[in-house]
Amino acid sequence: MAKGDNMEKEEAMNKIYIAYGFLQQIHNYIMNVEPLPEHMKTESMQLIEELSEIKTEDQETNEIISNVIDTMIEQLELCDKIKEQKEKLWDEFKEKFSSIENEI
Repeated sequence: MAKGDNMEKEEAMNKIYIAYGFLQQIHNYIMNVEPLPEHMKTESMQLIEELSEIKTEDQETNEIISNVIDTMIEQLELCDKIKEQKEKLWDEFKEKFSSIENEI
């Protein structure tokens, strides 16, 4: 393996470790059913873009990168679904109890 290949793999691994940190934070938001802050979503999307540009000679590293990207996308989509569901439930709650509110 050439010196450039080692640096390429090292750069990839650094990005992967950063992505793992993001994945852990996003997971915490999901588990607490809290909305993901917009800056986290923006930074995650930027990291996905950076990771998708990395290609190494090491197939295993490329597979890890691909898996991390897929997982980040899935978690971001899940955060959006949770937000939508919470908003839907809140709207349903307001609708059901609006008559009571009018009587008070």
